[in-house]
Amino acid sequence: MPAARKWSSSSLSETSPLLPSSASIEMSSNTGESSSAARRAVFLGVDVGTGSSRAGLFDEQGRLIGSASSPIQIWKEKDCIEQSSTDIWHAVCTAVKAACSLASVVPEEVVGLGFAATCSLVAVDSDGSPVSVSWTGDARRNIIVWMDHRAVNQAERINANDSPVLQYCGGSLSPEMQAPKELGLLVGTPVGTALIDAHAGGVGTMESLPETESKDNVANEEAICHRMVLVCGTSTCHMAVSRNKLFIPGVWGPFWSAMVPEYWLTEGGQSATGALLDHIIENHVAAPLLANRAASQSISIYELLNKILESMMQERKVLFVSALTEDMHVLPDFHGNSLYSANEMEIMLGCCIILPRESETVLLGAAILGAVAAQKYTGLHEAMRALNAAGQVIHPSEDAKVKKYHDAKYQIFKSLYEQQLSHRSIMTQALQ
Repeated sequence: MPAARKWSSSSLSETSPLLPSSASIEMSSNTGESSSAARRAVFLGVDVGTGSSRAGLFDEQGRLIGSASSPIQIWKEKDCIEQSSTDIWHAVCTAVKAACSLASVVPEEVVGLGFAATCSLVAVDSDGSPVSVSWTGDARRNIIVWMDHRAVNQAERINANDSPVLQYCGGSLSPEMQAPKELGLLVGTPVGTALIDAHAGGVGTMESLPETESKDNVANEEAICHRMVLVCGTSTCHMAVSRNKLFIPGVWGPFWSAMVPEYWLTEGGQSATGALLDHIIENHVAAPLLANRAASQSISIYELLNKILESMMQERKVLFVSALTEDMHVLPDFHGNSLYSANEMEIMLGCCIILPRESETVLLGAAILGAVAAQKYTGLHEAMRALNAAGQVIHPSEDAKVKKYHDAKYQIFKSLYEQQLSHRSIMTQALQ
């Protein structure tokens, strides 16, 4: 879970030193002539991710005016994945100061501050000093990262009890969840919680509606119950809220007021999504060539790959990009996940996909929490409606051939999955 330790905003300027000048910082700004602005109301959001700490500054329209990130160290040894809260706090301070400098924001303009972080366990003593959780005894390593799997036995013990509480977690617990990790602590150790990064992303996204959406629908408190939020990064979280208490096998929740007050939260997730896409691209034999070509064109590898696919579509005279995989069928089973891009999802589900105007939705969600804490809004839902905004809207294809194609691909996917289960069963029996 997030750290039990509470860090005050005053320590950013008074007690927390910047990292050495060699520290890597990524920054971006949309401020324009921001230096001439007088005493704006600015909301600061901080997100502690898996690989970096990020800070974003937003105006009263929910627009990002400046952001920065600073990398954080991570130790990986088999199933044990650890970090340092001291290192993370230094990275947070570096990112916040860099973002403020980039956006020409002075401390007096920041009226609200909110934090979000990965669902990791942080060990500190009564004075807030780090306590090692590492088998190595390294005093710096006091965080069990969310993706750590040392608690497999603890998760199995919990699941073996067949407790009715497990229905709130889809029927079983993963070793990545809080309870298995906490069983590794001494009995009586207090554990504090806060808003995890995925939930902050939901706060920063769920009210991102197209301008064509009717105001009556926006004001309808049930409307929010007909949306699903996907917060994507290293992993992906799928979240929906409801007025009703819904139990769905294999899906986490319902959790009362866990993300949006007075609503039940239901969520699922995939532990590796963006990380798998990066893994495939970065480990491909053509990765160095792609990187060089992308750099020469001043575009990302992903933009280059999309351009290549468009060219291939024209050369092979296929009707749509997905048809390039007509004879390619893959069951992506790196960690029990199945991967689909946004276009394929909206075709299969028949729903439009709304991308938020601001890509840094976790930072925006954290900033919204700060805005509510500063009493700029009467509540979280009002703040979400005021500061969320829609960007690109992706509509399902109306081409019957496209739908027929994806229906066929889905049938093959299900067949591959069923065959894999059968093959595993055959080999398991052979080894008994």
